[in-house]
This record gives sequence, C-alpha cells and structure tokens, in this order.
Amino acid sequence: MELANPTTMELANPTNMELADLTTMELANPTNMKLADLTTMELANPTNMKLADLTTMELANPTTMELANPTTIELANPTTMELANLTIIELANPTTMELANLTIIELANPTNMELADLTTMELANPTTMELANPTTMELANPTTMELANLTTMELANPTNMELADLSTMELANPTTMELANPTTMELADPTNMELADPTTMVLANPTTIEFYNPTNTELAIPTTMELADLTIMELANPTNMKLANK
Repeated sequence: MELANPTTMELANPTNMELADLTTMELANPTNMKLADLTTMELANPTNMKLADLTTMELANPTTMELANPTTIELANPTTMELANLTIIELANPTTMELANLTIIELANPTNMELADLTTMELANPTTMELANPTTMELANPTTMELANLTTMELANPTNMELADLSTMELANPTTMELANPTTMELADPTNMELADPTTMVLANPTTIEFYNPTNTELAIPTTMELADLTIMELANPTNMKLANK
C-alpha cells in the first residue's frame, strides 16, 4: 500500500507498505514497510520498515537499525551499534564500542572500547589501556583500552573500547558499538549498533531496523527498519543497528 498524509490510522499486521507523512498511527506486526514523516505512531513487531521524521517512538526487540540525530535514548541489549552526538547514555554489557564526545559515563564489563576526552572515570578490571589527559579516574585491572580526556565515567571490565567526549553515559558490557556525541541514552547489552544524534530513545531487543525522522512512534520487535532524526524513542534489546545522521 502507499499512504500519503494520512492522520489517525490503525494498521494490523501490514506487509510491504509505503507510508508517507503519517500522523497518529498504530501499526501491529508490520513487515517490509516504508514510513516517512510519521508522528505519534505505535508499531508492534514490525519487520523491514523505513520510518522518516518520527518522534517519540518505542521499539521492542529491534535488530539492525539505523538511527540518526536521536537524543535521550534507552537501549537494552543492543549489538553492533554506532552512536554519534549522544549525551547521558546508559549501556549494559557493551563490547567493541566507539564513543565520542561523551561525559559522565558508566560502563560495565565493556570490551574493545576506545575512550577519549573523559574525566572522572571509574574502571573495574580493565587491562592494557591507554589514557590521555584524564582527570579523577579510578582504574582496576583494565585490558586493551584507550581512554583520552574522559570526564565522570564508570567502566567495569571494559576491553577494546573507543569512547570520545562522552557525557553522562552508563555502559554495561557493550560489544562492537560506535558512540559519538550521544545524550541521555540507556543501552543494555548492545552489539554492533550504529546510532547518530538520537534523542530520548528507548530500544529493546531491536533487530535489523532502519528509522528515519520518526516522531511519537511505538514499535514492538521491529526488524530491518531505518530511523533518522528520532526523538523520545524507547528500544529494547536492539541488535545490529546503524544510527547515522539520516
């Protein structure tokens, strides 16, 4: 289906749809959809969707997502993510992440991370780390980490991570993530995710999802979606997401 400028729509289990300029929509178990300029949407178990200009979204168990310019994001068990321009991030069990321009970070058992320009950090059992211009840091048995100019960070068993200019972040066992200038994000067990400029997002187990400029959307277990310029999103356990300035 192709929908343009619809308002107050309710869709149940749609497949292979293209939606443009939608407002106040409720979608249940959609698959292979393209949404553009949506506002106030609720999606349940969507797969292969493209959302543009969405704000206030809730995603459950999405995997392989691309988020751009989001702020205030909460991610649970994401894998392979790239986050840029984020602030106030909370990550759980992240591994192999790249964080830039973050402040006040808490990391738990991260692996393969690089932290730069951080201050006031607490690291637990890190090994083989490189720290440059850090202030008020506590490191315990770090392994293979690069920390530079960090501020107010707490790391627990991180390994091979890249964090730069982070602010108010909490990371727990993240894996293969790239975070840059994130703000107010919570990530749990993320792996292989790419996030760029997200705002107020909560991700739960997302898989293969691409979002672009969504607004006020609630998604449950979406897969293969593109989200860009999201605001106020909730994602749970996202895996393999790409978020970049789309």
